[in-house]
Amino acid sequence: MESSFTEYKKHFLKIMRRFWIVFISFGLWACLALGGTVLAAEDPMAAAGILQAKTTVDAPDFMLEDLSGQKVSLRDYQGQVVLLSFWATW
Repeated sequence: MESSFTEYKKHFLKIMRRFWIVFISFGLWACLALGGTVLAAEDPMAAAGILQAKTTVDAPDFMLEDLSGQKVSLRDYQGQVVLLSFWATW
């Protein structure tokens, strides 16, 4: 005869399996239901509330030194996304 702890453990594992099946099923359903609204939109950026600029302006070219002391120009990264972080400690 099995101990009550072993029976409890089997019952607990059975409940946990059911929980995870329901949890994952709900998560998949939510992803499909909520993701479908963005996919159905003609313009996903507009659906997210992000407006596109009507006119574009090129950033002025400038040069800076990187951490190794080499000169780097903004023109070197043309066509790529560039994130500038100006940080100071005054």
